[in-house]
Amino acid sequence: MRSADNTLECLLGARTRTILIERLVMHPEARPWFRELCRGLDIGMTGVHRELQRLVGLGLVTQEREAGACFYRVDTEHILYEPLRLLAVAARAYDEQSDRPLPSSAIGRYRIGR
Repeated sequence: MRSADNTLECLLGARTRTILIERLVMHPEARPWFRELCRGLDIGMTGVHRELQRLVGLGLVTQEREAGACFYRVDTEHILYEPLRLLAVAARAYDEQSDRPLPSSAIGRYRIGR
């Protein structure tokens, strides 16, 4: 069994979901499109799509179609938004303090500064 790469992944249990949640909750102003969320990840598009649909189903993420593209945004009014944001911030601080590897979500446009 593979060990999780970072604390947030340990807590949430799914690498793809962890990356998506972290990217979206840490950048609530962002409105990335599907391929943008997939960029820089070693994850198949099917897995990303499946996890996004779960998050949309929970109401945590909204999906907007525009000119043939799907854009996603976290719903900052959702009851889970603030707890997940705080968890992501705390997990990042813990990982930096304990020299655990940073999550894959540190790749690309949505890089969260150290």
